[in-house]
Amino acid sequence: MHAKKLVAALLGTLATAALAMGSSSGADTVHVGTAMVNGKSTQVLTDAQGLTLYYNTKDSATKVTCTGACAKFWPPLLASGKYTAPQSLMSGLSVFKGPNGPQLEYHGHPLYTYLPDTKPGQAKGEGAFKIWFVATPALKAAAAAASNQATSSSSSSSW
Repeated sequence: MHAKKLVAALLGTLATAALAMGSSSGADTVHVGTAMVNGKSTQVLTDAQGLTLYYNTKDSATKVTCTGACAKFWPPLLASGKYTAPQSLMSGLSVFKGPNGPQLEYHGHPLYTYLPDTKPGQAKGEGAFKIWFVATPALKAAAAAASNQATSSSSSSSW
């Protein structure tokens, strides 16, 4: 009889722990989704709500150029404590403590959403001002090409 009570107590404790773990982990901070980019369905990084994430070619791993009014139109993806993502993305994610707060970066590129994107699958900010581009799982390789493109063309806007 004593063993049955012990097993029941252990099972109850395990069930409570499993429920607590499930509720504290929540949704991933960064996901991989799809969006229409230049007329093609493309794998993109998204926030927890499924909105497309972007990077700015004028930013670096230690410098954020989009602050103030820019950050209201291109809200930074901030990390409040622990952040999560699929395992395939985790090694590329880090947090930069800059002027917008603790901002998530992917391979050294601070991440942002775009205010006119109101639902998953939209990528209205792609190519904006020739410095804003959709963040993809392959961002590390794509960033060099986008940066070269932005450097070769002049733009008078900072965002």
